[in-house]
Amino acid sequence: MIVAGFHPLYSNGPSSGYYPASKHFLPPVIGTLHAFYKRRIGDAQDISNFSYKIFRTIIRRSLAEHPNLVYLSAKERSLQYFTRDDVHMIISGSLANATAISGKEGPVFAQGRPGFTRINQYTNGDVWLEFWGVETQGQEDLVYRSKLYQWTPPEKPGLAGNDLDFTGQTRVCYATKKHHKKKNKKGLTGLNYRAEWEADIKGVPVFDIGKEKGGLTIV
Repeated sequence: MIVAGFHPLYSNGPSSGYYPASKHFLPPVIGTLHAFYKRRIGDAQDISNFSYKIFRTIIRRSLAEHPNLVYLSAKERSLQYFTRDDVHMIISGSLANATAISGKEGPVFAQGRPGFTRINQYTNGDVWLEFWGVETQGQEDLVYRSKLYQWTPPEKPGLAGNDLDFTGQTRVCYATKKHHKKKNKKGLTGLNYRAEWEADIKGVPVFDIGKEKGGLTIV
């Protein structure tokens, strides 16, 4: 399963206050103070920030309850891969440009270059991670590949005997009641087919989606 979010949980880039040495001189002293602030205090968008740490702890604990999860994030313009408690955390990269990385957060892989991420799931259940770098001419190079885990389909929860029979059963339904307005407000907001939205639809058949017409698939 993939959980996608914008904010990374770990990073060796600017979100954690890690900048290349050149940034410390742009301008001198102020650049160093800026990097120190980002690494030790930070604003709400920085991993060092107190509120951000609470957010990270909550997400990590939730993810750790379910093995073989992938947390896919963005924000940083680099390719990074971390693992903690059987949770795979990936920063997906950027095709436009890249930011340098120089931190010590213990990534499995990290590279500050334009690129993108691919997660492949094969018919045998293998799930693999690929990082692809992109050159200025558009050439794509595979820079990292690793197996994340072996996926086993969960058993489908079924009803005992699966012998429920809905033959001939119907229900009374309606589209929605959210457009309902009191009479004294209809003059201000208009009718707008409110009666039609709320009208009862009688005789709607009930059926087993797994049996109807040999079994239906939601697409």
